Amino acid sequence: MTPQGIRVALVAGVVGAIATILGFVFQPEQAFFSYMFAFCFVFTAAGGALILVLIGNAARSRWFLVFRRRAEAFAAVLIPCAVFFVPILFGLSQLFPWARSTPQPHLHPLQVHSIEHARPYLNVPFFVIRAIVYFVILIGTYLVLRRWSLRQDREGALELAHKQRAFASAALPVVAFMFTFACMDWFMTLTAGWFSSVFGIYLWAGGFDCAMACIILVERRDASPQTSGAHFSAIGRLLFAFVIFWAYIAYAQGFITWIANKPNEVVWFVPRLTDGWGWIGVVLIFAHFVIPFALLLPRMKKYSAEYLTVPACVILVAHFVDLTWVILPNLHPERPAPSWIDFAALLALGGLGLAAAGFAMRRAAALPEKAPDLPIGLRYEPQP
Repeated sequence: MTPQGIRVALVAGVVGAIATILGFVFQPEQAFFSYMFAFCFVFTAAGGALILVLIGNAARSRWFLVFRRRAEAFAAVLIPCAVFFVPILFGLSQLFPWARSTPQPHLHPLQVHSIEHARPYLNVPFFVIRAIVYFVILIGTYLVLRRWSLRQDREGALELAHKQRAFASAALPVVAFMFTFACMDWFMTLTAGWFSSVFGIYLWAGGFDCAMACIILVERRDASPQTSGAHFSAIGRLLFAFVIFWAYIAYAQGFITWIANKPNEVVWFVPRLTDGWGWIGVVLIFAHFVIPFALLLPRMKKYSAEYLTVPACVILVAHFVDLTWVILPNLHPERPAPSWIDFAALLALGGLGLAAAGFAMRRAAALPEKAPDLPIGLRYEPQP
């Protein structure tokens, strides 16, 4: 990422932050939900990038070495995410039904019962403690891998490659659980009494796709001379696989809830599949699955970086629409009510997060030049 690009992202983030602050002053409830939506977008993408780094190291994926520094840079956004989370703590009673002193009158009795039943877990002190634990583990995992990665550039020690692989293998399930529980705590409990065991996986799948889309777009613009069409084919195939995975998780979550038809479970789906929000659910089917699936299906097309920018852009837009559909019906259950604060908050956190990723990219070489598997990775050719 060029210095000019970093400056543009930083300026955009500052302008968005000023606009968001004005939103908190004039429309506080809308501003908190808009901010939560923007935070969800940035956090899921950064978390997806961290898990991509862990998978690449644990699997000893040689082709992934070409993209590893980009993935590490986007995972670095988890550090400012810890700062971005602080304003949410001031709006707990605005955002979360369980944080209010008295239940809302429109809640179903089963929802009220669920809130009271979960009170030992869903209370403000424990919520804050868990958030600290999540960020310590996620950021700590990133910092350990990043430190060894940069140290390997200086020393070229084979031992560091072994350490990264062993640590990533051990950390991967821990990070997966922390990310899942964070998504359940911060985004699932926005709806009173609702629970889904795959909700965290659903958000992670979207964030994972979003992280790969960002890597493709940055690598397309700033690709090193050693990056070939075979490398883009590999990440394109991985993106293709997880487009299908996202659709599977989305279908499984909705289908099982529909079969059970329990009042405290369908309460999440009813506003999102009826009235004004229903058509956005239909848009998601096409934007997050059908269109990317069709674009990524041709095998030879994925060798072209220029071609992959199209499905990458579609995925980014689809993730934006997806999180709008996930977060904002909690404030406007009847119909979509787009607000300028939605875009201001996304501009703020997205711009500042992108600037942080740019700084991380500038701190290291584009390739892990002394990684022992890099020569093999540069010659990577997919099997026919």
